[in-house]
Amino acid sequence: KQLEPMYLPSNESFLISELARSPTPTQPYNSARTTPLLHTITALESYTTLLISLCKVGQVDMRTVCILKWGSDQGLTIINKLSELFNVIVWENALLGLLSPPYNHTQDRPDLERLIAAIGPNPVIKVKGKERKDKSPPHIRLIKPLWQAVDRLRKHLAAFLTVLCKLSCGHSRLRRTMGNRPVPSPHQCDIAKNIIKFVVNGLSWRPPNLPLIHPRVSLMSMIDHIGLTGQILYSESQQPYHLMLLEFDRAKGLQALVASYEWSAAIPKQENKDLVLGSGEFMVAWLTLMKKLIDVKQVTESSHTLPQNNTDSTQNNARQMKQFEFEPVHFLAKSHKFAFEVISLLWGELYAYSGMKTLKYEIGPITEH
Repeated sequence: KQLEPMYLPSNESFLISELARSPTPTQPYNSARTTPLLHTITALESYTTLLISLCKVGQVDMRTVCILKWGSDQGLTIINKLSELFNVIVWENALLGLLSPPYNHTQDRPDLERLIAAIGPNPVIKVKGKERKDKSPPHIRLIKPLWQAVDRLRKHLAAFLTVLCKLSCGHSRLRRTMGNRPVPSPHQCDIAKNIIKFVVNGLSWRPPNLPLIHPRVSLMSMIDHIGLTGQILYSESQQPYHLMLLEFDRAKGLQALVASYEWSAAIPKQENKDLVLGSGEFMVAWLTLMKKLIDVKQVTESSHTLPQNNTDSTQNNARQMKQFEFEPVHFLAKSHKFAFEVISLLWGELYAYSGMKTLKYEIGPITEH
């Protein structure tokens, strides 16, 4: 509830605006009354850390309790709210990050101008209880802790959603080696569907039409969404979750991924070196994810598979298994088709990214597949 103002589309950073209105702008952590948004973000980071720790418990009974709680109506509501918060934090993180090195885009930022006017020319900033004069630009030193707080919460929210996927899809090594793969429970399926719905909405998200918005802010936000998609679909050992891939395919996630590329390609570069670099970074993140989705060995030899429907199964079991029918070959055929279409379009634009060797390295493995 404290962060509700941040849910409104804005071309300014809410945290910078809040700090500029504060009576003590050089001491952002001095009082929760003067900077309530910043203190709420810090508190949410601690709460998210606790949720991650609870979901990482290895005992089977505790895992079952976590699945039942998060798969309930109340648990799914909290997941959806945290997912919406992730979108807000990603946008705020991009607005703050663009002001800091190595980007340093300080033009056309009224929020930054108000902050500079509030702190004065020679501020004395309190750092860990000690006062010292700033040698670097004062606004940079004030923005840095704000950016770090937002970035930490962004990473913690992504880690929490990743742990939920592991909770829903991961099986013990013993069951995998014995070939006894249990059917996902309805609660596990509900968790997976809600997370995938959020991921696909993130890939389909488009920046608000606001004045004075640098296009790189939108590109940085989309890079975060693509990075989260990879964490959701794949385990830490880069093994794909077949349950998540199944839901991703049903939610038309591949189409949303291709649409995000088309959106990026439509941004007019007009020989703008900064926009070319931003688009190149987006392309690298996009190709990295697509490279995983078309990797035949990874997708077909994953240890996080779904139970197969046997001929000896009863009619009820066969009906239950049908909703978990995931054909890796069919998924690979779709992903290869979409990847080929994009690579065909991107191949003619490589001259614009001639300075980015990483982009060429990512295209190579995709063309080999």
